[in-house]
Amino acid sequence: HLNKTGYRCVPVLDEKKEKFLGNIYKVDILEYKGSLDESVIQLLNDKEGFVREDSSFFKVFFTIKKLPYLSVVDEKGIFLGILTHKKVFELLEDAWGVHSSKYSVMIGTQDYNGAIQKLSTVLKKYTGIQSLMTFDNDALLVRRIMFTLGEEFNDGELETLLKDLEDHGFRVVYVEEMKNPREVETIE
Repeated sequence: HLNKTGYRCVPVLDEKKEKFLGNIYKVDILEYKGSLDESVIQLLNDKEGFVREDSSFFKVFFTIKKLPYLSVVDEKGIFLGILTHKKVFELLEDAWGVHSSKYSVMIGTQDYNGAIQKLSTVLKKYTGIQSLMTFDNDALLVRRIMFTLGEEFNDGELETLLKDLEDHGFRVVYVEEMKNPREVETIE
C-alpha cells in the first residue's frame, strides 16, 4: 500500500489495531531481506513518535520537527490518528492571524524590559493586537517584535501609527500587507 499512497512511512498498530507501536518506513521494507510474511516489528522506528491528544503545542512542535508526522493517542495509548506538518503550520497560521489580519509589522527595540507594555500602550490608541511574537530573545542589543493588526484596523491610520511607534523608540523594520498569504506585499 505504501507504493500506491506515496507515503514514505505509516504508523503500525498492535494486533487489535488500537495501540501505536511505531512507524515503518518504505525504505526499510525495500531493504528488508527476510520474508514478508513475518512480523514487521523488527523494522519499527520512531516508537516515541507520538503525542497524547491533550499534549501542549510546544510538545507537539518540538517532537514533530524530527518526524514526518506524529501519531496521536489518547490517555490509554489508543491510536486516534496522525498530526502532519501541514496541520501544525495551519495552527501557526491561525495563531499568527494570517487569514484575519490586514498588516504584519516588524519593529526593533533596544529597550526590551517593558517593550511589550509600551507597544500595547501605543497600539491600543489605534486597534487591538491580532497576534504578537518576539525574536532574538538572547540578543544583547536589538530585539525584534512582530505583531499583526486585525481586519478592524483603519488603513488611513497606518502612517500615523508607524510614526507613533518610532516616536516611542521603536524602529519599524517592515510592514507587510496581509492579502493572500502567498502574495504578501512588503510596503516600502
